[in-house]
Amino acid sequence: MIKCVVVSHGEVASGLVASCERILGECEHVYALQCRGLSRPQVQQQIEALIETENLHEGLLILVSLYGGSFWQSAVHVAGKHRNVEVISGVNLSLLISFVTKRSQYSLKELPDVLLNDAVRAIRRN
Repeated sequence: MIKCVVVSHGEVASGLVASCERILGECEHVYALQCRGLSRPQVQQQIEALIETENLHEGLLILVSLYGGSFWQSAVHVAGKHRNVEVISGVNLSLLISFVTKRSQYSLKELPDVLLNDAVRAIRRN
């Protein structure tokens, strides 16, 4: 099973995971990393610690809040050291729900494009 960690400012990550679980029930192997007051190296260490404790046979997807921000930079740095880690920025609830419901249908290399399409499709104006 592909695993996921949501990385964001304050309590955004845990809020997204909690909201997803309210909608879908328990979301196995979906983690939240709250980065309040953490430096880039500390964020990298937290992600690396998760990688070390988990069996990532099928991979890890890191979902971060902002493209180019410090969390994105940390995630990309970690992903560059592991062949089975991917990063997506711009995490939202639709993207996370799509991850949980579709991760068993796609490989780690295919899944990010599916999730990006789903997340963008969910952004609408009345």
